[in-house]
Amino acid sequence: MFILSGICTDLLSHDFCEEVYILEGFLTDVAKKLTMKAGYYGSRLPEMKHGPYDIPLGCVTVEIRYQDPSKPISQQCTLLKNKLGAPR
Repeated sequence: MFILSGICTDLLSHDFCEEVYILEGFLTDVAKKLTMKAGYYGSRLPEMKHGPYDIPLGCVTVEIRYQDPSKPISQQCTLLKNKLGAPR
């Protein structure tokens, strides 16, 4: 995913797990005061809050999203409802 430069003012939270790897550039989670640069790996559990982000020069990421494997598959998960991922 290529992220354009700018500021994302949203506080984000999802009903799915998310893993992110920064390939190029960097971004800063303003609330956590955490700058993630190329080579950074992070994972977020469902409902974990993250953002807002400051992305001064843009960045390239790989994001992997999936339902919590410790729970039954939910047809109500936004990954399935919005076709953001495939059922396992």
